[in-house]
Amino acid sequence: MNKLISTILILVCGIANANIIVVNNTNDTGTGSLREAITSSNSMVGADTIIFYISISDAGYNSMNGTWTISLQSLLPYMLGGNLFVDGSSQPGYSGTPKIAITTINPSSVLWAFGIFSSNNIIKGIQVCGFANGILLSEPSGTNNTIESCFIGTNHNGTSSMPNTNGIVINNNANGNFISNNIISGNTANGIVIKRSNNISIKGNKIGCDSNGTNPIPNENGITADSSSNNIIGGLLSSERNLISGNNQSGILITGRTSANNIVQGNYIGTDITGTAKLSNLFGITVTKAYGNIIGRNNVISGNTDIGVLFTGKYTRNNIVKGNYIGTDYTGTQLLDNHKGVIMKSLANSNIIGGNTPVDRNIISGNLEIGIYIEAADSNKITGNYIGTDVTGMNKVAIGTIGMNDSLVQGNGVEFNIVAKHNILGGPTYGERNIISGHKVYGVVYYGHCNNNTTINNFIGTDVTSKNPLPNATGICFDCASNHNDVINCVLSGNIGYGLFYVTRGTEFNRLLGNMIGVDSSGTMAVPNDIGMVVSTGTANNTIGGSSASERNIFSGNNLSGLMITNQLTENNLIKGNYFGTDITGTIAIPNLYGVMFSTFSKHNTLDSNLISGNTLAGLIINEQADSNIIINNKIGTDITGMQELGNGSGGIYIDQGAKYNTIGTTTSPNIIAFNSDGGILLKNDNSKFNKISGNSIFENDGIGIDIFPFGIVNINDAGDYDNGPADMLNSPIISNAQYNSGNTIIQGSVDCPNPSDAIIELFVASPDVSGCGQGKRFAGIALPDINGNWSFSTNTLLQTDLITATTIDNTGNTSEFSQNLNITTGIIENQYLQANIYPNPCSESLTIAIPENKHNFVFSVYDMQGKPIKKAELNWKFNNMGFEG
Repeated sequence: MNKLISTILILVCGIANANIIVVNNTNDTGTGSLREAITSSNSMVGADTIIFYISISDAGYNSMNGTWTISLQSLLPYMLGGNLFVDGSSQPGYSGTPKIAITTINPSSVLWAFGIFSSNNIIKGIQVCGFANGILLSEPSGTNNTIESCFIGTNHNGTSSMPNTNGIVINNNANGNFISNNIISGNTANGIVIKRSNNISIKGNKIGCDSNGTNPIPNENGITADSSSNNIIGGLLSSERNLISGNNQSGILITGRTSANNIVQGNYIGTDITGTAKLSNLFGITVTKAYGNIIGRNNVISGNTDIGVLFTGKYTRNNIVKGNYIGTDYTGTQLLDNHKGVIMKSLANSNIIGGNTPVDRNIISGNLEIGIYIEAADSNKITGNYIGTDVTGMNKVAIGTIGMNDSLVQGNGVEFNIVAKHNILGGPTYGERNIISGHKVYGVVYYGHCNNNTTINNFIGTDVTSKNPLPNATGICFDCASNHNDVINCVLSGNIGYGLFYVTRGTEFNRLLGNMIGVDSSGTMAVPNDIGMVVSTGTANNTIGGSSASERNIFSGNNLSGLMITNQLTENNLIKGNYFGTDITGTIAIPNLYGVMFSTFSKHNTLDSNLISGNTLAGLIINEQADSNIIINNKIGTDITGMQELGNGSGGIYIDQGAKYNTIGTTTSPNIIAFNSDGGILLKNDNSKFNKISGNSIFENDGIGIDIFPFGIVNINDAGDYDNGPADMLNSPIISNAQYNSGNTIIQGSVDCPNPSDAIIELFVASPDVSGCGQGKRFAGIALPDINGNWSFSTNTLLQTDLITATTIDNTGNTSEFSQNLNITTGIIENQYLQANIYPNPCSESLTIAIPENKHNFVFSVYDMQGKPIKKAELNWKFNNMGFEG
């Protein structure tokens, strides 16, 4: 044997031009031992190679495993000389699994198998188990060393645990080392620890699993980088991929304020070797109190029991997660869930998830609870990702066959919680858009006083084209006092329930600007939500839309309402400048069932300058005791020009179920209400009172301009106006005279209502309809009745050809239907009323008019109970010796 070894030694020395030292036994000490070989190397000059050539007759040979075990009683000599290659693969019979095992029965004093304190050393093909630290690389100059093809923490074939506490420890400026193609599993603490060391390359290893990459042999943490920078874990070639799976805690832990600029790329973390089945860590990657690290590209971070990627703690800043599959298999199409995808919490600020190019896009889908969660963390950016969809952006990631009895998995797409602020979801450019679709509950949700976050330019509820639904249950929810957040230029369409949902007290001062809600990104094609948006349960002071075209939201194509404002304390919200029921041009109908609905005690909200047209049923519904809302400057039933027909069905505005004190137009901020089926404004329910309808341009509606139930007929004025019903069934005015002379028009009339001197008569140029009461197309002015209900109005703005109609508004805001129309006539101008006694009133067959003695000539008109004129005459009285006659 010795002669043979000498021959091998001579041959190898001649070939490699190096010092070859042979280990030929498993003894802890003495000639031919590993200890003696390292001691010899430390005394030699130049590169050394330790090879193994141990007989099967050696006492350390295990015939069942075909391995040789060296059991250390004390620390091996430190590797101090450098340039030493310990080649376990040299043992005859080696074929990829170690034949040489190094262990100890006294780990409290034998702290490591190899202590490397020099440079350019290689450890290859060794099994290392049973130590506090399997291999230690440390100062003063433990740099540029390579650990290759070793099994560290497992048995000889990598199928079961034989733990160290830590597998490999790289410590104290041991920089530039290489860890490649090892099995580093089963260790009770960490597979690899990098501490205060930089430029470490870890590639092609299996860490936390068996040698087949199919079963867990857990470390506590797979790799820990502590206060270390510029390390690379993995690579973009399949041969450089680490399999980091099966660990009890984190697959990779990066920690410490000086842990910066580390790169994790191309690894499978939480999956088996195929990237298609789970081999779970608890956490895939944890980054805490570290900055500037890059997770990606091409990692599969899936199958982990809890979190795929966790950023936590102060100073966890400027880290990037890009180009990964998080929650899917390596194809990005099949479910391989983590419980949660990406979590950022506890002051983990200014990190980026994604990027603006396709290679930076993360697929964050299929995770059981949530895709991305941000809690008490600020100024993070989530951009360019597919969240809830597969890698194509066209399909959901679900259980079962897609489209056939499939079931969504990921609960929420993105959640902001507990004072998260100044975070950005999306971005202004195409590449920054997230697709957030295919979730069981919310695409995006804001909880817990989140504020000043911006959601911009995302598709939420559709596929990547925006033309096909890929629904969330609800697109975006603002809840639990989330405030001062903006949603800008998003598509919120295709969702099962609501496109948006604002709910609970304190959810206020949020803005919704420039979004497509129920239509595709072009604003020309319906992609319905059930309801476009619901604002509910105490939400207040939010702004929906704005004064400019860029702030306009399109609420169209939804199955029910475009917008619903509902519940007590939901107040002071401003809805301005939006389109409800039309395309983006405001000229073509894309109907909701209803345009806008105020219901259930909602109050003090303002609907201003919106286009509400083309909806299948009513344009605007105010019901269920909705109170004191203001409806001004809107176009309801026309196109955006206010001239062309684009009517709603079932009326322009429908007021019902006890809605009170709402204002529909003012003389300075009127609505245009035209071309609607069934009427302009319809009022129903005896408790629907005190709603003021003022100054509006109402014309060309089918039915009656203002129609108080029963619908479709003009209500009859009653003497004394004592009847009850919607709007107190307020009597409409009677126009008795409208005379034009030299450019001036005087209109006179009366009204029979309680406290007439407190009422207002609004006069309009009428658009005639079949009822004979016309519809008030152009506001002409206001007349104030006296205590007897008589009124007069003078103006120079009317034409001789105009048709006049009027409404009564009482002192509580109740508004009547339009009065019977009257044509303007040219002739004598009467400047005052005749104070006459008329009785009986009402009458059936005869009427007595008693006039003052000084009145010789006058004109009178007589009307029936419906306000229809039945007699008009001019009487001229002459004096003779018997008195006056006429």
